[in-house]
Parts: sequence; structure tokens; C-alpha cells
Amino acid sequence: MDVRVAMRDGVGLRADIYRPRAAGDQLPTILIRTQYDQATYRDGASNTKSGLAYMFAGQGFAVVVQDIRGRFGSEGTFHPAESDADASIRSPGSLRSPGPTARSVVTAALR
Repeated sequence: MDVRVAMRDGVGLRADIYRPRAAGDQLPTILIRTQYDQATYRDGASNTKSGLAYMFAGQGFAVVVQDIRGRFGSEGTFHPAESDADASIRSPGSLRSPGPTARSVVTAALR
């Protein structure tokens, strides 16, 4: 499901959301932010990236795969090697962001 997520400054970031089939309203969530196109995660379970999103969803997690600012479907300006911490993600608790590069910047901002 491709959705627009508005940041506090009004910039819209595109995201896909994966959920377990029989899920309640509140789930632990894994956030994957990428500069390499969130659409590649929806290519089917045979693809390594989409397999990751489906694997986590199959284990009971909600998974949000999001393009960072200025990349692919997301609005705003892309600034390579700069923190995207200005997105100021607020988490009520169970939010995790695995991985290197842009994803690790978000992990640091969540702490």
C-alpha cells in the first residue's frame, strides 16, 4: 500500500506499509527508510528486499518502508550524506529501524 506520510513541515514522504494478516491495531513497528526506492520492496517475496519486509510482517511486526526526502515518490530536496533527522519521527515505543546508511541515521535520531 503506497501512502503519503506528512512530516511536521508539510513535506510528504512516500511509504509502503506491510502488516501481518491477522493484526490488531497496535503492533511493534520496523521503519526502513531508503534512498533507493521503496517500491523495490514490493516486487514479491523472491526479491531480497521485499522478502525482508514480508518476513518481518510474517513475524508479527508492522513494517513501514519509506523513501527519504527528494527521492523517488517523496517530496522535498535530497541532500546526500546529511541527516534526515529533521523528519523528527516520534514513536510511542515499539519502533525499530534496521540497517546501514540512511536507515542508521534514523535509528540514531530515534534514540
